[in-house]
Amino acid sequence: MECVQDMMVQSAIEEVEQSRYLFRQPKYRDRKKVFNWRDIIKENSEIFCSDEFRTEFRMTRYAFNAIFSLMNKHAVFKEEDIKRKQYAVQLQLSVYLKRIGSEGAEGKSKKLANFFGISQGTVRNITKRVTKAILSLKEEVIMWPKSSHREAMKKEIKILYGFQNCIGIIDGTIIILDKRPSYYGDS
Repeated sequence: MECVQDMMVQSAIEEVEQSRYLFRQPKYRDRKKVFNWRDIIKENSEIFCSDEFRTEFRMTRYAFNAIFSLMNKHAVFKEEDIKRKQYAVQLQLSVYLKRIGSEGAEGKSKKLANFFGISQGTVRNITKRVTKAILSLKEEVIMWPKSSHREAMKKEIKILYGFQNCIGIIDGTIIILDKRPSYYGDS
């Protein structure tokens, strides 16, 4: 009798663990609706809650809006040909962030085109445009920390994570290295 109960409990646990919807919010998006990029950037989005937005685009809506406000007037987004009207800069930034924040096949033009409802060529053009706009901001927004700040960051990272002489960690994105580091190379 006990063995049968154990098997039933184990079966129930396996079924629950296989459910990817276990912790989903009660109100969830209607998949029959057409993708609405304007909705995804709103704070009270019907498509993505704040956590889903962060998962999909690797940043908060606040950070998204900050980047948008810095780059939206860039010349690369101006209309050059009336026949080929560009998508809104917010959509272009969304496509770009989804692409660079995706790992492996998830960042392919075809997957992104299907996700956003645009063409594969448009995904590539958007990536080029947004990259150009963001790179033009590098002098304005990317700065090396002052010496005292670097030392404080080194100490904090050493205490928290065990990395020596490290002054920054970027969001957990896997970066393939050309050569294995001499220290902790296996990990």
